[in-house]
Amino acid sequence: MLSRGVGVMLYFKESNADQAETIIWLHGAMLAHWMWDDLISKLPQYHHLAVDLPGHAASNQTPFLSLADAAKRIGELIKTKAHHGKAHLVGLSLGGYIVLKVIEQTPDVVDSAIVSGITVLPIPNLGFYNMLMPVMATVLKWPFVARMNAKSLKMPDTVLAKYVESAKQTQRSAILTTSRDVANFHLSSELFSRQHPILSVAGTNEHPTVKASVKEIANKLPHAQGYLVPDVGHGWTAEAPTLFAEMVASWFERQSVPQTFHPIE
Repeated sequence: MLSRGVGVMLYFKESNADQAETIIWLHGAMLAHWMWDDLISKLPQYHHLAVDLPGHAASNQTPFLSLADAAKRIGELIKTKAHHGKAHLVGLSLGGYIVLKVIEQTPDVVDSAIVSGITVLPIPNLGFYNMLMPVMATVLKWPFVARMNAKSLKMPDTVLAKYVESAKQTQRSAILTTSRDVANFHLSSELFSRQHPILSVAGTNEHPTVKASVKEIANKLPHAQGYLVPDVGHGWTAEAPTLFAEMVASWFERQSVPQTFHPIE
């Protein structure tokens, strides 16, 4: 379904519209709404809107102008499509940055949130990263590279074709813009005053800066908590979907996170 409201123009897949509370699902870079299908099937008690972000998949005709612009579009989508104009938010990687931007820009549409695998601290070797990205924005779309990336994220063989297609559909300009904005992302002063329950997580196999960012978010945001998930990496939605779904349900129902999670130290 394509939402054509003012300032939206995003594709989303809707499930369980008869349920009372809405979850908005925001995917990672070069992915699409389908990455959440397995998780959504494990959470029938919620109304779900799984979005294709600007510049990606079925929303690739809407340019990815910035994290702020993407967050504005998500805020408008929540106002028009979420039950009661409010939602819980889940974001992995790129989606996680947009979740925080939505909370920063339009806090009234957010109930609570989960972010996984994001960096809010300075990226090491930023100059080299910036120099490399114009090349990588092309290479990452190549089918054999996309398949390698899918394997590194532990995605099952059943979705490899979808991943390759999503990478192909992603606008090169979207890759460049998201890379720039993510590299320069930091926690804003507005977020320091937000009262939303925010769960920040990362796999123990992720980059040290990502894991350090979990602690930074938990320490800086008033009602945030941070945990490391044992023995998984950046794409742990595919590695441990049942555990991810358990985390989502427990956090949004104001219960304890799964016992296997490691509190940050």
